[in-house]
Amino acid sequence: MPLTSPSRRTFASPRRFATMPTPGGVSVEAELGTLGGIEEDVSGHVQLTNPDQAVEFINRTGVDALAVAIGTSHGAYKFKSAPVLATDLVRTISDRTHKPLVMHGSSSVPG
Repeated sequence: MPLTSPSRRTFASPRRFATMPTPGGVSVEAELGTLGGIEEDVSGHVQLTNPDQAVEFINRTGVDALAVAIGTSHGAYKFKSAPVLATDLVRTISDRTHKPLVMHGSSSVPG
C-alpha cells in the first residue's frame, strides 16, 4: 500500500533534515504511523506502520532511523490493559528497510 496522497510535508521535512550536512554525525529519525494515547490531537487512534509505506518513506526521505507504530502508547494516556504489540512488524520492517528502528511510547510496556 503506497503512501497515497501524502502531503508534501510528509516527505519534505524529514528529507530536508536528512540531507543537511551534520557536523558530529547527527542522525535524523522520523515517525511513521500513529500511536495510541493523547498527543498531537490524536486520541486513542492507532495506525500501525505499514511495511510497504516504511520502505517508500525511507527511500523518499533518506532518514537514518524510523520510529514505528507497533501498538505502543504516547502521552498521558497509557494502557488500561496489557498492550498488544505487533512484534511481527518489527522484523518485517527491519528486514525490508535495513535501517535502525525506534520504539516510541514504550515506557508502559512491561519488560
